[in-house]
Amino acid sequence: MLLCLVLVLLGALVAGATAADTAVTFTQHVAPLLQQHCQECHRPDGGAPFTLIAYDHVYHRRDKIREVVEKRSMPPWKTVPGYGDLKRERRLSDLEIDTIARWAATFVDSQGRQAC
Repeated sequence: MLLCLVLVLLGALVAGATAADTAVTFTQHVAPLLQQHCQECHRPDGGAPFTLIAYDHVYHRRDKIREVVEKRSMPPWKTVPGYGDLKRERRLSDLEIDTIARWAATFVDSQGRQAC
């Protein structure tokens, strides 16, 4: 019985490490988040001063993007959590912030290659 418990815990630990070690790519992981949370403003003729449509647009601003999403200053969403759910909430989840931060730190390109 104890051996089964140890094996289950070890399996969960290994599975968690494998998921965290998976490379985050722009096309598969980051672009959908940008489309959902950022491109309403960061598009041609949008309200933002630059676009975040193509890989090159995002790649050149990756450090700043990482900084502003980790500070939760982007996307702009001033409501305080815990006071009800609002429709079309633009706040990034902790997992989404982690995904963007991991990509910005390793900047893996759209084909899964680590950029130099």
